[in-house]
Amino acid sequence: MTAGEEYNETELTAEQRERLKRAGQINALARRILDTCRVSLMMSFRYLDSALFKIPFKPENLQRPLATDGMYLYYDPIKVIKQFKTDPNEVIRDYLHSLLHCILRHPFATRRYDIDAWSFACDICVEAIAVEMCGDRYPLHSDRDVRAAFKAAQGAFGAFTPARLYRVLRALDFSPYDGFGASRNSENGVVLQNELTDEEFAALRRVLLESGYLVRDDHDPWALSKKNDKQDSDDSGDEGEGDSDSDS
Repeated sequence: MTAGEEYNETELTAEQRERLKRAGQINALARRILDTCRVSLMMSFRYLDSALFKIPFKPENLQRPLATDGMYLYYDPIKVIKQFKTDPNEVIRDYLHSLLHCILRHPFATRRYDIDAWSFACDICVEAIAVEMCGDRYPLHSDRDVRAAFKAAQGAFGAFTPARLYRVLRALDFSPYDGFGASRNSENGVVLQNELTDEEFAALRRVLLESGYLVRDDHDPWALSKKNDKQDSDDSGDEGEGDSDSDS
């Protein structure tokens, strides 16, 4: 049985019933973990209480412990439990990360030529906010390096926006899984030169090298669709919600 799968109990064998019972216990434990994380976040950030309790939990098979489409907070019960055993703060920070995506409307209808680049640009923005919000609360072993990278980048950039980061990530051909596909002197150099100074490029590169700690949730439930226009201009007038430079 998978998370959320329909079944007819009268057709189950004794072994299947036992497995179902076990799955129910695992799911209940994962929900208790998420309830605990939600209360902890509410106590730390009182202004988030409405947002925290507005999004219901829903079990699902995911690539990562959590995901959201703005309507539900999806969770993979086994992955949540395993991550909580490793470090409870990881689950709390994942929860905060997904919640910030909702607040900033990132999961909602958006059309982009490079969906992966847009998705990662949104991850960078919400992690920059989360690291600043948390301070010394819910510390992770990666915080020191990530915070130093963000400090350098924001000193050079100012505030991050998904739209600007998206343009740069496309020019760099950067993937959080595959690294850099283009260099500063590549055929995309004109785009990068117009978009970034050498100082900004070096600062952003430092952030991107921490990418393994910035991608915290599964974006498969997002309402992203591929845009056929390869130019993908931000001023084309064909934008979805959460696309503009004014969004964080």
